[in-house]
Amino acid sequence: MYQLYHYYDSTIGAFVNLSDIPIDEASAILAATKETKPNAQCATRSPEYMQRRHEIEEILRTEFAKKGGLIRRKSPHYMVIGSIPWLSTWFENSAHIEIPSFKFDVNTISFTYGDAFPVFSKSKHQMDDKEYRRQVYTYKEIQAIIEKYGYPQNWNDDGTHGPERYIEAHIWCDDVINMYKQALKDLPKMKAIFTKETAIPSIALTAERSEDIAITDSKLGGNPYLPKTFTYPTCSKGHPLKLLAQLNFAQLPKLPDFPGRGILQIYALVEDDIGMNYDHPTKQDTFKVIYHGDISQDHMMDFSEIPSFTIHSPEGWFPFEGEFQLKGSLKDCPMTSSTYEFENTFTRLCTENNVSPTDELKELLWGYAIDWNQHRISGYPHFAQFDRRGDNESLKKYDTLLLQIDTQPNDIREDEIMWGDCGVANFLINREDLKNLNFQDIMYTWDCH
Repeated sequence: MYQLYHYYDSTIGAFVNLSDIPIDEASAILAATKETKPNAQCATRSPEYMQRRHEIEEILRTEFAKKGGLIRRKSPHYMVIGSIPWLSTWFENSAHIEIPSFKFDVNTISFTYGDAFPVFSKSKHQMDDKEYRRQVYTYKEIQAIIEKYGYPQNWNDDGTHGPERYIEAHIWCDDVINMYKQALKDLPKMKAIFTKETAIPSIALTAERSEDIAITDSKLGGNPYLPKTFTYPTCSKGHPLKLLAQLNFAQLPKLPDFPGRGILQIYALVEDDIGMNYDHPTKQDTFKVIYHGDISQDHMMDFSEIPSFTIHSPEGWFPFEGEFQLKGSLKDCPMTSSTYEFENTFTRLCTENNVSPTDELKELLWGYAIDWNQHRISGYPHFAQFDRRGDNESLKKYDTLLLQIDTQPNDIREDEIMWGDCGVANFLINREDLKNLNFQDIMYTWDCH
């Protein structure tokens, strides 16, 4: 399965095809574009462009049909395999849409290894002996070519090694495309409705390295604030737990039902599961949540006597090294697509507003609802795989996001936050327990891709 991308100008719309109109009309549009949008890629095209385009499309159509391809429209819709960010520079108001290849009958998709124009170029410098020149491939054939040569964007993103900078996909049917075009039309309306009906206040958190993090600051990692009379947290086997997160609510924006003062801490065991008990996600043993309502200046400063956190390996297993300072800002959070309520909410809101709740619209709304790489207090959690509350009635009482710690990639390994393979951790609490400052009953889960 491939993820197919279509780049377009948002002021014009997706899958608007110049080949669907007479050549003289299409050429007139290109000529006008040179005047109105001189920075657009299509403004650089020659007057003969449309004639040559039709010639190449005739080649694509003929060669694909010879291989048993199903041709259901005269000219194809154009897409590419995978993300090609530089294609967004072709348009002044760039947008893109992604469609998984399994949505189509693969017998209606042909491919060229590179843009069809240089693949079928008449230029001598592009007529080398590479096997993918002047070739149209089926779905099965392009898989073999990719296995042999890889993706052009991975080794020739800037075009220095030849004209092949992406794999072009030609969609020879309208049915799937039309469903996505309708979904794109419905999306702005449903975005607005979805935001209005589901968004709740949250605190978006940033996690940054700092040389000046106080013992009482909001942070990930580092040494915790602990009163001198407080026993350092350990699991039932006596292993010390490591500070995962500390929230000083006096430093953070105010949220309904959340504390306005005090320090909340989450500790976890340094081991493969990072303190999570999959079978008993609310059991506070290898993770613990502690709340200090009153902050004393007489707190523990010497942590040298705490034994090593490492349990299972020389390096241990923790999502980050050192500490990160946390700062927060208020941000409304619409329902994320991985929460168990999303499916029913989507269907209900579409039905109430006379919009067809299609899978295509749901996919597009998913992309809007998910807020990746976001640490958060309150709002809706997102999950890398699925929301465990959906098929477990006893877990549905954990209805409030206490804290979400997401993966935060970084080119410098030591400065990244990584939950397994780009996962995310969530700590959930019942709303009434939160109001009562009862943090003894918390659901902790993390998952990854």
